[in-house]
Amino acid sequence: MEMDKKALFNIACGLYVIATSLPDGNAGCVINTVMQVTETPLRVVVAVNRGNATADALKRAGRFTLSALDETTHFDTIKHFGFQSSRDVDKFANPPLRISFCDGLPRLAEQASAILTCEVCNITDLGTHILVLADIVGAEVASGRATLTYDYYQKHVKPKPASAPREKTVWRCEICGFEIETDELPPDYICPLCGHGIDAFVKVEAQPAVANIQLQCSTQAQNNAQCVVDSVDTLAQSVQITATQPQTAPRANQGEETMTKSLKGTKTEANLQSAFAGESQARNKYTYYASQAKKDGFEQIAEIFLETAENEKEHAKLWFKCLHDNKIPTTAENLLDAAQGENYEWTDMYATFAKEAREEGFDHIAKLFEMVGAIEKTHEDRYRKLLSNVEGQLVFSKNGDAIWQCRNCGHIVIGKQAPAVCPVCAHPQAYFQVKAENY
Repeated sequence: MEMDKKALFNIACGLYVIATSLPDGNAGCVINTVMQVTETPLRVVVAVNRGNATADALKRAGRFTLSALDETTHFDTIKHFGFQSSRDVDKFANPPLRISFCDGLPRLAEQASAILTCEVCNITDLGTHILVLADIVGAEVASGRATLTYDYYQKHVKPKPASAPREKTVWRCEICGFEIETDELPPDYICPLCGHGIDAFVKVEAQPAVANIQLQCSTQAQNNAQCVVDSVDTLAQSVQITATQPQTAPRANQGEETMTKSLKGTKTEANLQSAFAGESQARNKYTYYASQAKKDGFEQIAEIFLETAENEKEHAKLWFKCLHDNKIPTTAENLLDAAQGENYEWTDMYATFAKEAREEGFDHIAKLFEMVGAIEKTHEDRYRKLLSNVEGQLVFSKNGDAIWQCRNCGHIVIGKQAPAVCPVCAHPQAYFQVKAENY
């Protein structure tokens, strides 16, 4: 059966701020699923994203308030309670509207049509969300205005783009590198690649025109008015590194152990490649585990995952160096290898993966393969441009005047070449880069 998720937008729902309090702080967020389920006793059910800090706080506190937003709600209120985490900030310490407390629980003192105070009866884990069944122990009409619905929010509260014609803006997900060209992102937009919300996106502004400054973007990216920043590729990239490394025979290297026997074609070479891939995958995986441990409230376990990840990183480095004459290749070699690896990913690997996924009926996964493949092409273009700069000695020297900035102290120098030493902080030329505004 066809599944069009846009149909779900037609399910009428309101918008609410659910809030609770613990000795170590307050927590709250915007939700859209609240329903009265019984009359005697008066009970409601609410659904909260399981990964939210508020979900954890509800489990511990056992009580909460519900502020039903009304149609006077400002977008700043939605942004404040919906676009940041209670793990990072006390949303009730400096809010954009008045807050009150009743029996120690925070609630909205304006922009709310009604307020309920509830005590938790039961919590059911539904996977992505928790379903909270609660007794209503207090209820009052606040503003009495019409309750804000999701439809009203989309039509009247959400900021609208300016009517004056202008070029499209590019938004980039800082998590995975996915880009979308649009004037604005809706507040409920989810990255189709990595699943992160709008807070993971940054606006890619047009670069200011400065004579002879060569931005390190691919020709294709310039044509598309895009300058792609680096992103952390996940498992597929760590596997691909192994598959695309040049298999050169080890040679003697001053200061390192001399290997007189070639590894090429041996079982040991294959084992080293497998060990490198395994350690690289484990390193990435443990960082994901650490993030989840933090969300689950286990700071110590998160730190252990991260510590182990660093160990695995060093293990992987050992095997990588064994495959490369007991050293890391030069930057020029690495840029070429990286470009070749990215080329393989977008021209062959992901194209094949997408085709096979679609043949097996996994259309969603096929689309993800294709979108990641498109990102890998921009990675290849960027690496080849950087390699061209290295080979042409254009990293620290340009044909015309450029604005150079010290990455350590921020000192600015205008000229054809970056200084050998920063006159302010005495850091070497390696710390200088061409200055380009991206905000």
